[in-house]
This record gives sequence, C-alpha cells and structure tokens, in this order.
Amino acid sequence: MSKSTNDNDGGAQHQQCLFNYHDADIYSSDLAILDSPTAWLNDAVLHFQLTRLEQFHQDYTGGHSENLFLDPSVVSFLMHQLNENDYEEYCEELKNLNAVWQLPPSACAGIGRHNSDGITITRRRVFAPISDQFGASNAEFARPGGGNHWSMLLWEIYARFNSKGHHVQLVSNFFHFDSSVGYNKDAAWRVGKKLGKVLMRFEDDGRYDMWMKDDPEVLYIEECAVPQQNNGYDCGLFALGFAEALASSPPKFPYPDGNFATTNLETKKEFHEAAVRAYFDENGGPESYASGLRRRIGDEIRMLASRQNEAEESE
Repeated sequence: MSKSTNDNDGGAQHQQCLFNYHDADIYSSDLAILDSPTAWLNDAVLHFQLTRLEQFHQDYTGGHSENLFLDPSVVSFLMHQLNENDYEEYCEELKNLNAVWQLPPSACAGIGRHNSDGITITRRRVFAPISDQFGASNAEFARPGGGNHWSMLLWEIYARFNSKGHHVQLVSNFFHFDSSVGYNKDAAWRVGKKLGKVLMRFEDDGRYDMWMKDDPEVLYIEECAVPQQNNGYDCGLFALGFAEALASSPPKFPYPDGNFATTNLETKKEFHEAAVRAYFDENGGPESYASGLRRRIGDEIRMLASRQNEAEESE
C-alpha cells in the first residue's frame, strides 16, 4: 500500500505503508517525523497513538471503557466537510455519530455508580484532538500547509438513571488542555459547539433535563492550567500526553457526594489539572516526558511493523 505526498519541489513521491493498526495507517514519512527530535506530529501519528490508547483501555476494561479517542480526521470532517445546508442529511450524520459514540452513556455502559436509592450514574469521556485549523473558515482550511498547533479537548457526559433504567438527567462538561495557553481557545470552543450538537441528536423521550438549550452560544469550556511547552514543535506530544494522563487517572468521579449536576466545575477542573501535573512529574517532567513519548511511539511502530511482517511471512 502506498500514498502520494508532495515533496518540497511540488513533485509526488510514493511511500510504502509500514503497517495498519486498527485502520490507522503508518508510512515511512510518519516514522521519520518521530525520529526527528524537532518535527511536528502530523494527523497520522496522533491517530495512531490515540488508537493505541483506545485499544489499551478497551482491553483493560474488557470492552467497557468509558474513554473514546477521536481520530483527527473525524473532527476535521465534523468541522469542515459536514454540510449544514442540507439539514436532513446533516441531522442524519450527527445521529450516526451519536450512535457510534454511544451518547449519552447507557445505564450498562462504561463506569457506573449505583446509589442506595436505585439511581445509577454513568460517564462517557470523549478525547478530541484540536488543531488551530479546526477554528478556521472552510476557505482557510482548504489551503495547503495549514495547521500550526495541537491541543486536547476532554468532553465528559454524565447521565443519571432512575431505578427503572430511564434517563432523568444529563450533564455535559468540556475541559481544554493547551501546552501554549490560549492558542487554540477559539478552535476548542468551535469544536465543542459541534460536539454538543452530536449529543443533542439522541432519541429524546422527554425525560431529559438538557444541559444545552437551542441557543448554540450556550457553551462554556474550562481552560485548564497544564504544563507548557518551551519550544515550537512539541505541541502534538503534549496533547497526546494530556490524553494519556487523563485516561490513566483513577476511574472515579471527582466529587464525593455523587451530586454530579451541581458539583462546581472548578472542582472537576482542579481534579483534572492535578492528574495531568502528577502524571508528567512521575515521568520526568514535561520536557523529558515529551521526548520520551516521541521515542516510545517510534519504538512501538517498529515493533508492530516487525510483528506484522513476521506474521505475513509465516502465512
């Protein structure tokens, strides 16, 4: 398998696909990015690593992980390829995404908390990689060579069920983690607004107390204080690190009383900030962690490619 990419002279060169990992294709140029200590991560590398995280957590939970890691191309599709002018098709696409992402989380999905009064609380966590291009106009997005910065958006959807298994309440929170604080704030807000529309496409039976009204401006994203990069090329590694840290944090709710609807957002924000800081500190600090993650992803690609080649040769 090969793909065509434009070189610096505008020509095309064909590259060999090293391997495919759960629909994440990795090429020699992607591995070259990881071998360079100063290269920016591209969509393919982010997609590969987020898919690795997805598979790890699915395996760890026996297929019942509360975490969902979005492919950058899916976010790009949602922001720039999905045609809102065809309302019927637009709503159908949002409904399809809603079903695939399993929103809102059902009473038997993900991590649930069961109270003595028969109330069940579930949570779905969606990790969306954010490019500054996602906040650009369609015309700007179409220009080649765009995109300068990656960050990570965490979307948490909490659902409460009564003793009969019926939804009685939904709460949706967004948290943005940016290693260059403020750079992707607008892009994260725009992506969050689109994601909120996906949640609203569930089959409503009238028993929901929705967090978002018809006004699309009703959206607030918590900008979290996280480790900052000190160079111009590690943003993708920091974004992946934020996702890894948050997904690896203890699978518990960041409030003791279970009253998720009224818990101060600041409490949840502080919980996530502390989890990220602790994870980076435990792994040698921000700079050491970023460089180590770059090497680790490259090593895992080589290992998986070697295994796939061996398997193909033995057939």
